[in-house]
Amino acid sequence: MTTDQKHPEGGGPGDSPVERLLREALAARADQVGVHDLRPAAPPSRRIRRLKPVYAALLPLGLAAAVTIGFVGFRSSTVADRAKPAPAGSITASRSAAPTPSPSGSPAPSPSTSTSPSASTSPDAAGGSPSAPVSDRSAATTTTSPGDGPAAPVSLGPVRSYRGVNFRLPSGWSVSVMSPAEDTVCLTTPDPNATAGLGACGPDGIALTVYTTSEEVDQALYPRVGDLDSDHGWGHQPYCYDPGNPHSSDATTASYEKTAVTLPAGQADLATWNVDCTGGGQYTVRMWGFRQQQVLVAVRGLDPKYESGLQAVLGSLDLSGHLPPMPDPVSITTSGLGQGGPQVPDDNTKVPFSVTFTNTGSTPLLQVVPDVTVPAAGAGTLEEQAGDGSWISVGLASGAPGSKENVPAFPLAAGAAKTVNYRISFAPAANFAQSPLNLSAMAWLKFVPEGSLSVVGAAISVPVPTVAK
Repeated sequence: MTTDQKHPEGGGPGDSPVERLLREALAARADQVGVHDLRPAAPPSRRIRRLKPVYAALLPLGLAAAVTIGFVGFRSSTVADRAKPAPAGSITASRSAAPTPSPSGSPAPSPSTSTSPSASTSPDAAGGSPSAPVSDRSAATTTTSPGDGPAAPVSLGPVRSYRGVNFRLPSGWSVSVMSPAEDTVCLTTPDPNATAGLGACGPDGIALTVYTTSEEVDQALYPRVGDLDSDHGWGHQPYCYDPGNPHSSDATTASYEKTAVTLPAGQADLATWNVDCTGGGQYTVRMWGFRQQQVLVAVRGLDPKYESGLQAVLGSLDLSGHLPPMPDPVSITTSGLGQGGPQVPDDNTKVPFSVTFTNTGSTPLLQVVPDVTVPAAGAGTLEEQAGDGSWISVGLASGAPGSKENVPAFPLAAGAAKTVNYRISFAPAANFAQSPLNLSAMAWLKFVPEGSLSVVGAAISVPVPTVAK
């Protein structure tokens, strides 16, 4: 070897053998450092810190020591034949596709594959926006059960329905209906806490409210969609729904929050009120509201053990069969009674008349139930003619909605009309002297299959001329 011999990685024609060996030693050490050995957040290792002062001192201290280090530490043929990798600070596309093996012999992970915990839990990886506020990101997880561990599996029963809204209940739950005409139904847990008059829709139930007409929306006292926007939307409740101690007590709203959420049934607003009880205790009220459809789901101090059931019910909601509330679409007229009509005597004479129901809306009504009564008439009969021509006794007195189970329902297409024939009679014991009698007629929409009712034709009142015999 001569002093002017060129080395493949030498710095120039004047390199000496010692300088070449020293350069090879440093290059070999550098080759062992790859991109995966670099840790920006950690200080350099102790070994690397010692290399710099040794390298700086070798050249001025003399060549003999360098030659000794070079020959003892490395074999020149091995270092010279080693392929030179890409610079340690660079990451190329080809390197990502085919990573260079690590010095230890085990495959090194590709730079494009992250195994750090922070990468797996980043907002982008979870489907959320990193710039979104915390409240917005948490709204996307409202259909998951709270807590550190996964929610217990919930076994759901068959599809149920209320006023066109479909849902499924966890095993053991039931539907509690106060009246067929109620706009709110309670989805009751297996062991409702009925103390202090709270009923099943206290800490152990889900209240489902469905409005079907604009009149229902206008006349509703609670709940209303507007309550979602009020920090006092729960302050007027006279009960403490503390799941550990439900009791009668005034409630004061401690905090309020509203977020937009996405449920399988569509976009909804979620209002949350944290409530303090004046007599001690506290609870949380949550209300989900679908504004256009006028459908509300609320829980009041729900016991945490039913949280997975709540989330299962929310996930099963289907509003596709429910139409947004509309004005009463059925108009009602009568013929054969009223001013100028025949008088009805109190001798059991049957006087015929008819009532016509017209669908003035644009939505077909599948099950319209006529409701015709003569309140305060006393003794007498009222009959309705069935489709086969026979007569059905429907009674003069008014009752609870749906109480006249024998009254047949009929479909009413948009723009169509249906005339129903009746006949009325009064007995000698009729209360003619008490007050003038009036015929009341209205129309209900019956929902199938559960049989709940909603008014679709406001009641009209027609005077009934009478004569005592």
